Amino acid sequence: MGKDKKRILIIGQGLAGTILALQLIEKNQDVTIVRSAGNQGSSWVAGGIINPITGRKMVKTWNADILFPELKNFYSRWETGLGIKFLYDRNIYRPFPEMSDLNDWLAKYDDDEYSDYIENVERKPLLEDLLINPFGGLMLKNSGYLDIPQFLMKSREYLNAKAKIIESEFSFDDVAAGQTILWNGLEYDSIILCRGAVEKDSSVFGWLPFRPNKGEVLTVSSDIELDFGVTKGKFFMPIGNGKYRLGATYDNHYKNEEITEEAKSSILEGFSSFMKLKPKVEEQKAGIRPATKDRRPIVGKHPELNNVFILNGLGAKGVSLAPWCAKELINLILENKPVEDQVNINRFFSLLM
Repeated sequence: MGKDKKRILIIGQGLAGTILALQLIEKNQDVTIVRSAGNQGSSWVAGGIINPITGRKMVKTWNADILFPELKNFYSRWETGLGIKFLYDRNIYRPFPEMSDLNDWLAKYDDDEYSDYIENVERKPLLEDLLINPFGGLMLKNSGYLDIPQFLMKSREYLNAKAKIIESEFSFDDVAAGQTILWNGLEYDSIILCRGAVEKDSSVFGWLPFRPNKGEVLTVSSDIELDFGVTKGKFFMPIGNGKYRLGATYDNHYKNEEITEEAKSSILEGFSSFMKLKPKVEEQKAGIRPATKDRRPIVGKHPELNNVFILNGLGAKGVSLAPWCAKELINLILENKPVEDQVNINRFFSLLM
């Protein structure tokens, strides 16, 4: 093996682990992935929404000007590489809660800071027979969704051919971390943990301030034909064939990972606040998001264990965050370039003192 080719062990094959593996293969690295046979994780449940203007205050997504070009480049590149479509461009419409919001966004419309993300400011109600938007709304661009299951399934086929995938339960107690990483009788240069919400209970990174939350999402059907998404507290995104993704909930006090009637009612109630429609619920799914105390990802190297790294804490915006975060971590591992401060694990090193 060449001196520039590292043997890298990735634990977890959700969105973070998969994107990391694909980027490492692009860098001609030797990749082994360990995945649990019985647990697909929250990535398979996530809505996959790509939204540049978020939150109740309708602000630009953190780091959007860096994240969005990176995600478009990555997913488009791998649509070609994998020979299948999974990234869908969709405008997203955000009804204004108050007249003052209309006035605020009319002032921002010509601001270069928002020009890449605003398609139009609707001054009058749009599709009044269908939408509740008396004050108009904001039509966004550079938005849409990722078909995460399609992306993960096709990536797994590719990685089976280009890397090594091991289906096994994993415990860090079985790892010997020194100048190299020893696990399962094999030697690696680095190990990267991409295990999502379960990391909060681990012996190696459990000291980090994880704040996982439970999210539930519905797949619904309707006779209407809408070619853009709508969001106001909840999101409603067309995914083709008369079906829509509708969600989501954020439960910080969950008891288990099971779907609940309470969550379904909450989603449908929120939906009724902006849509004059009663969709048919086709499917309901639940997962535990790997969120953090400061709502930023955690990327970097363990402060004490050599060659032990983490990529975690992507929360509800994993589709947008993962390509850039993976790139930051790879630059650290292969080129020793420091990770951007706001996602760097070192911001939490004081917790160990």
